[in-house]
Amino acid sequence: MPTKLRNPREEPTTKGWRVDPIPSRPAYKDDDGNVRIPIWLTKNGRHTVDTEMVLLPSEAELLSERLTAAIGASR
Repeated sequence: MPTKLRNPREEPTTKGWRVDPIPSRPAYKDDDGNVRIPIWLTKNGRHTVDTEMVLLPSEAELLSERLTAAIGASR
């Protein structure tokens, strides 16, 4: 059975949706007090759209706490 030879330097393509922060655009608060986080949405490794995740301040605080805990747990 033939198989496709893979280039070992080639990045594997993630199947499904992926959300990544846009490194060049910082999170900010809008006029209503919501926290907006610029993000890239990709599907199956292909860029779909630039958008923003909009969070209430309490949701942003919870996200921050959970990310901090996850980073601390991995050290």
